[in-house]
Amino acid sequence: MEVQTNKITGNAYQGGNQAILLAEKEKGNYKSNEWLTFVQARTAHKKLVNAKGCGVHLRTFTRESRRNKKTDKMSDFSRPVNFVVFNLDLLEEVKR
Repeated sequence: MEVQTNKITGNAYQGGNQAILLAEKEKGNYKSNEWLTFVQARTAHKKLVNAKGCGVHLRTFTRESRRNKKTDKMSDFSRPVNFVVFNLDLLEEVKR
C-alpha cells in the first residue's frame, strides 16, 4: 500500500484517512501520493484545476464554548477538526 502524505508537512495521513485518500487516488487516477489543503495550495502559489476535494479528519479536537439558550449557561464541548484536501495532480503553478 502506498502511503498518502501531506505535501507541505510531509506527515503521513493516519488510520481511515489513509484508506479514504488511497480510494480517492485510485478513483481519480492520480499518480501522486501527496495531498494539500486549499490554504496550503495557495501558500505554495498553486491553483486548483478542475478540482474535487476529499474530506479527511484529524485526531485532534477543537474546544469550543456555547451558550445554552434555555439555561443561559455556557458549556464547553469538543468537535473533530475536518479538512478538505486535494491531490497534487490537481494543482498547477500560478503564473506571476
